[in-house]
Amino acid sequence: MASICFLFFACSQKWLYINNPENYLSGFESTVANNPFGKPGKLHVALGIISGILFFTPKVWAKRTNLVFTALNLAWAMRNFFAIGLSCRGGICPTPTWAIYAVFVSSIVIFVMSLLPKMAVPVKQN
Repeated sequence: MASICFLFFACSQKWLYINNPENYLSGFESTVANNPFGKPGKLHVALGIISGILFFTPKVWAKRTNLVFTALNLAWAMRNFFAIGLSCRGGICPTPTWAIYAVFVSSIVIFVMSLLPKMAVPVKQN
């Protein structure tokens, strides 16, 4: 659960600087005019809330469904990391900060957590 909270915190921080520290992009806001990326942190928050609920639900179906939502979160983090954080557009290369790396790493940790649930699966007897 701590990694989901850390993901929310990292989404609210500045992800990258564009040309100078006055122009930045975070998960929820941007000072860049005509921001083509929107607010990518909103999907992380939505998927994180759903995943958090499914982590606390003690049912097998919840653990299996959680794999889908954490995989979507990881895929969105990969998209943000490679398409926003490491790409140059029009000769302008942004300077990534620790937060975009933290979003990517915490999404990996959340996915691994969903692969290893602490739940005993009941065995049916014939």
